[in-house]
Formats: sequence, structure tokens, C-alpha cells
Amino acid sequence: MKKIISILCLFSVILCFISCDNDEPDYTDYLDNRLVEGTWLSQFGKRDSLVYKFKNDKLITEFYAYINGMNELKFEGEEDLGNYLLTDSQIIVPQRKDLNMLYKIPENNKDSLYIQTNNGYWYGFKKIKD
Repeated sequence: MKKIISILCLFSVILCFISCDNDEPDYTDYLDNRLVEGTWLSQFGKRDSLVYKFKNDKLITEFYAYINGMNELKFEGEEDLGNYLLTDSQIIVPQRKDLNMLYKIPENNKDSLYIQTNNGYWYGFKKIKD
């Protein structure tokens, strides 16, 4: 009898491990990346600018700093964030697990994009021609 109970306990533990497996399929509904494809500009501060470039399923950011007294923007650098996926509310960058980006596109203005990053603030972007 003890043997049967031991076998049943062992069997239930094995079933528990199998049912807790993380290899479940991803049921997330992804949208077509063309929804945000293009170049988006956000100006903040005095005139510093952040640019998001969504091209060929890749996301690149560029930063331009305003130079006081010279009335010009100086290119500060870019970062290739890699591939991105789009859901109805989130831009997912699989290579950057630390980056949590939510987005909104107003229905009445498809040339505007709002992105919220890890700091919780929503930044407004305008679509610009390449």
C-alpha cells in the first residue's frame, strides 16, 4: 500500500512539473508593422529632438541636441534597437526586455503618435517625410 501511495505522489509531482512548463504557445495578436512605419519626430525641452525610425521591421532611435546660441541641432547619436513587434497597444523590442513601450495613434490624426517609455511619460511624435 505504501508503494502505491509513493508511486501516486511521484506521479502527481511529475504531472505538476509538466503542467507548469513555460513552453506554451504565444497567443498575442500582432499587428502589421506598417501601422507605424516611417520616421517620427518629437521635440522636447528647448528644442532637443528624438527621432524614431520604424523601417523594414527594425527600430532605430536618433537624438539631436539643441546648441544654445547657434540655433542648430547637433546629432548626438543613434541606437539600433533591432526588430520590433506591434500589438494593439505596445511596441515590443524582443532584444530589449528592459524597454517597455506603449503607444497610441489618435483616430482623427494618423500623422501623430504617442509613445510612453519606462518613465511613464507620454511623448508626442509627428510623422515626417524621409
